[in-house]
Amino acid sequence: MSSLGVVVVLGVFGVLSVRALEQSTERFLSERLLLAQQIADHIDHHLESTLTVLEEAADTVASPVQRADGEAERAVLEELFRTELFSCHVFLADRQGKVLLTVPDIPGLIGVDLSDQEHVARALKEGRPQVSNLFRCPRPLNSLDIAFVVPVKDRDGDLIALLGGVTDPRSQSFSNIVDTLSLEEDLHVEILDGNGMVLASTAYEHVLMESLHRDSLLPLIESRQAGIGTYPGADERDREVVAIAPLEEAPWSVTVEQPEAEVLAPIFSLRRTLVFVGLFALLAAVILIGLNIYTWITPLRELQEATRRIAAGDLSTPLVVSGRDEVARLAGDFESMRRQLVNRREILETEVAERTRHLSALNQMARSLSTTLDQDELLEIAYREITAVLSADAFFIALYDEENKELDFRIRVDEGERKPPRRCPLGEGLIARVISGRKPLLVRDWEDESEHLPPIDLCGLIRPPSSWLGVPIIVDERVLGVVVAQAYRPNVYGEDDQVLLCTLVDQVGLALRNTMRYAREQKLARYLRSLNHAIARASAGLDVDTVARTVTETLVEECGAAFARLWLTDQTGEYLLLRASSGLYTRLNGSRARVSIAEYPYKLGLIARQRKPLITNRVQQEPYFDREWAQSQGLVAFAGYPILVEEKLLGVVALFSRSPLDEEMLDVLGAFVNQVGIALANARLFEETQHRARQLSLVGEIARRAVASFDPDELLWETARAIHTAFGYHDVVIFLVDHERHQLIRKAWAGKYRREPVADLPKPIEEVGILDWVAVHGETVLLNDVHQDERYVPFWKETESELCVPIKDGDTVLGGINVESEVREAFDQSDVQALETLADNLVVALRNAHLYQETQRRLRELSTLFEISGTLRGAATVTEMLPLVLEKTIEVLHADTGVFFRWNTVEERFVVQAAHGCLKSLLGVSIGASEGVCGHVAKSGSPYVFASLAEDSHTAEWLRPLVRDVQGGVCVPLMVRKHLVGALLIGNESPRSFSADEVHLLNAIANMAASAIHRAGLFEQLEHRVHELDSLFEMSRVVTATLRTEDVLTLVVRSARRALNAEG
Repeated sequence: MSSLGVVVVLGVFGVLSVRALEQSTERFLSERLLLAQQIADHIDHHLESTLTVLEEAADTVASPVQRADGEAERAVLEELFRTELFSCHVFLADRQGKVLLTVPDIPGLIGVDLSDQEHVARALKEGRPQVSNLFRCPRPLNSLDIAFVVPVKDRDGDLIALLGGVTDPRSQSFSNIVDTLSLEEDLHVEILDGNGMVLASTAYEHVLMESLHRDSLLPLIESRQAGIGTYPGADERDREVVAIAPLEEAPWSVTVEQPEAEVLAPIFSLRRTLVFVGLFALLAAVILIGLNIYTWITPLRELQEATRRIAAGDLSTPLVVSGRDEVARLAGDFESMRRQLVNRREILETEVAERTRHLSALNQMARSLSTTLDQDELLEIAYREITAVLSADAFFIALYDEENKELDFRIRVDEGERKPPRRCPLGEGLIARVISGRKPLLVRDWEDESEHLPPIDLCGLIRPPSSWLGVPIIVDERVLGVVVAQAYRPNVYGEDDQVLLCTLVDQVGLALRNTMRYAREQKLARYLRSLNHAIARASAGLDVDTVARTVTETLVEECGAAFARLWLTDQTGEYLLLRASSGLYTRLNGSRARVSIAEYPYKLGLIARQRKPLITNRVQQEPYFDREWAQSQGLVAFAGYPILVEEKLLGVVALFSRSPLDEEMLDVLGAFVNQVGIALANARLFEETQHRARQLSLVGEIARRAVASFDPDELLWETARAIHTAFGYHDVVIFLVDHERHQLIRKAWAGKYRREPVADLPKPIEEVGILDWVAVHGETVLLNDVHQDERYVPFWKETESELCVPIKDGDTVLGGINVESEVREAFDQSDVQALETLADNLVVALRNAHLYQETQRRLRELSTLFEISGTLRGAATVTEMLPLVLEKTIEVLHADTGVFFRWNTVEERFVVQAAHGCLKSLLGVSIGASEGVCGHVAKSGSPYVFASLAEDSHTAEWLRPLVRDVQGGVCVPLMVRKHLVGALLIGNESPRSFSADEVHLLNAIANMAASAIHRAGLFEQLEHRVHELDSLFEMSRVVTATLRTEDVLTLVVRSARRALNAEG
């Protein structure tokens, strides 16, 4: 019977052994698959962090405060590149996929179209972040890389650009993804892209190569499925166990590879052990059967010996029970009694030891926490003391931000490795239950209790714990944080550990309250020092803008504001003008540069009207703020204060913050704003005094120069430059009015006009615009907001204020002085008075200069006529005279071409007897009395100014091709005692308009030339008459001297020919 029992036992043992081997094999393979999934989660977390950094940079690029020259985008890309997440470069592409900007600069990539790359095309189409497979970068790089691409969207959610980063898989920053994993020595991990290419590997030589198991794993990679199997290794005789898990953030997969012999080594060992155990059991059964008889006597002897040991107080030696007879049952009851006695004694000893340990830990914790008031050092002590008495594979201490529902993990340790601090939302996990329930929570075995509990907060861990113990830090009914201990084994913590941790956390809470009070006092003192220093700097300055800028910079740099702004009231007290802005926004000409106090319905108007501060730490929930904008910028707090001095409103100062404004800051901001008001009032008073002094000095200087100057152009230039230098207006222009042509003529300018000359001056007076209105009406125009006046015509987009005063001589408007500013409310009555006084002084100067120039013009005219008179006197004949006079006239008038027409009284036509320049082809041409401008001036008897001679209505058709190059000129008649002598035409080959003074001078030259031509003609007629008489006398003398008829006739013909100037 005993032999049969042994056989049955051995059979059952064999079946159970085989089943155990199968289960062990499945468990080992499941562990490898779970490891692959955990590593995939770890890499997904890394990729998600990288994409989050890119998306935050994309939000910055999409901000409306960007500058047009691209420097803001470059700064964002440079900051992104410095994170060292991307080893190659980062780039910005437009919404067609063309590269706009790279950091570092890669000129060859600018303008390259990336839309043919799969990841770029998907990002453009789907508008979501994308991670690429291994791809080859475009020339000039031509390298194998991977890319991260995120869309850049505007406030409406429309895609406007792509922001991306490219990294080399072989770079240290990327290979660290697998290098930093804590793995078994023979375990091999690889990251494969969607095509089975190795991106990262614990075997560096495999990077950028096809996976050894690519053909087998490709179906799993493409279907995004996890799996495990055995495949041939590098040596066909060896096989490897390969577990694969897909990633969520990229089209990649992770493989965990290990030789099959290594993975199943414990199974093989167990199999051998079971064989040996079975053989040994069989042998033991044979022996036991042989000794069966002996077992009846031995238990009784052992029971007797055990009784003596217990009586002596020895409970440590167990009683071996064997068999099923009455003696064995008696021995079993005896052994049960012994174990109960042992257990009871151990419980008593354990309770005493546990109580002693608790008291020791409390004492040590109290001593350690009392040594510091630094919060970080205190939490470090708490971690050290708690983990000294409480076993923990992972340990956290997190402070709770009740207002923002966030946890600030200050201490994070996982299996002895310190993790960096991090902030995260409260969520709905175990920690949230501890904080909301305000009581501890103990989880002995997560697998057994998970269905009744919220999820575990991994807090950056790779794998979830099995045992979990969390205790809230509560002081004065307020939850300050939570302490969490975790273990990767079940049933590590019990009720005693919970009590111990609660007691220790109470000590930590009291010490934490003290450090928070101390930190509050230190922060208050720091704020006071910083703001007092800023007040000292602001009070030392006497420039309003400098004081305002000091205030806003202090609020940003010292108080941690995201941005701060300061508005001052204008001279009327009806508007707030933005004078300083620091931090996130620095522009001074935006939509809030000028705000109506009475009409503005939002926060600035409320603060100014009610003259009370407006403070909130709930910007994203308040109706006075743009919630969408606040959320996009991460703004949570706002503080705005009216600046009051002696009950008078000077302005408003306001700040936005990305973190709540604490009580310490708010305690000192009110006093700070009061001091700012005094500094601004002093600076305003000094600025007004300096402004008036500069005005008076400038008026005096211009008056002195006006008396001494005879050059109006130089005086106007000096005046424009002096106004720009003294008052800082960004545009100054002085114009004159040409009443004859009904035009405005820009004579002098400074500032922006100097940099960018205006193309429409001189211009016709059309009564459109401020300058035209002043020129017509002769009245001063003061616009402190140009956009509110319908007469204003925009030219410079920066102009906000304009002042224009007329320059008048009696009721005649001679011109005007126009100044512009980029700031609204830039001018007041002192500016009007100063410029009107300057205008009066310029009238005297212009009048004196006009008389001086008129005298000079008359002298130049007389000098020119004298020179031409000498030329006329030196010429013997009209043929010599006309070219000389023509050339001299062209030289004096700085012209290019000219023609002398002489009137033929017999044929009644004009003959060109002298020509110069492009009109030389007309020399000798005969023109009818009605065929050109010469005929027109002969008929009218007055000078005629023309533009294009070929297009003039008086020019005959056949003449037009000959005169097409003359683009401007004047023609005057040559008259002597109302008798026509000819005409003089002077022209220019480029467009030109001859002035009235030039026409007057040309007319004088024509009169002089007409008289000289007339006298020369009379002289030629007299010479001709004398020559005729000489010929007749000679002929009569010869005739009387000969009697031959033939000789007489020959002499008569010869004399006639000579008289008529005929040839042979």
